[in-house]
Amino acid sequence: MMKPKPINQVKHNNSFKLYYAMRDRGYSSPYYNTFLGFIAYAPLALSLVCFLTFITQNNRGVNTHNIILVLLTCIIVSALILFRKQLIYISNYKKFKNWEEQLSFKIEGSQRLLSKSELLIWFNWYEYCSVKINFSVNCSEETKALTTVAISNILKNIEDVVRNFKIYTSWKFEGNVLMGSANILILGIIQRFISNDLNKINLLKGEINSVEIIASKTLTHIEHIYINRD
Repeated sequence: MMKPKPINQVKHNNSFKLYYAMRDRGYSSPYYNTFLGFIAYAPLALSLVCFLTFITQNNRGVNTHNIILVLLTCIIVSALILFRKQLIYISNYKKFKNWEEQLSFKIEGSQRLLSKSELLIWFNWYEYCSVKINFSVNCSEETKALTTVAISNILKNIEDVVRNFKIYTSWKFEGNVLMGSANILILGIIQRFISNDLNKINLLKGEINSVEIIASKTLTHIEHIYINRD
């Protein structure tokens, strides 16, 4: 039996670098200024103490095997904490790579939207970006209501990004169009909304025909606001 062809047949340019940039929120919580940062570096400090102890006390009856075991354990624990995001991203990347083909509706403009290399930098923004959801002619009010609820949830996440930059365009949802200004982080939120929330709604109801994404042709540099979170 032949496998059905995907609805969206596109030439993928969904690199791991793009995936990482769409999800990395490190600008708002650097490791050195967080409790998790302390947890990560504490084992490294302990491993250094153990190493110095191993060197200075090697001829005084110290159990070499135990020192090496503690040293390796501390290094592994620190590495897992420091690179936890990267490990999660690597494990989830395969699903993202072909995300358009997994949709139950057609999508237009996604590859064009994500094709610019400058987009990988947080400070570069599309001054205008819109996501148009094309419902079927006989689409029920329930499907539209479910979509509105999902969008209201992602708007909170989008606002959390916007407030970190000197940009004053608020995102809004009017009719069937979601619109505002977008950088790579916001596009990541939108991509997850389309591939997760919107796709689940359509798999349940089957009343979404397509999604069209349009953005301004050029990117604008927007200055970052360094917020004191103490």
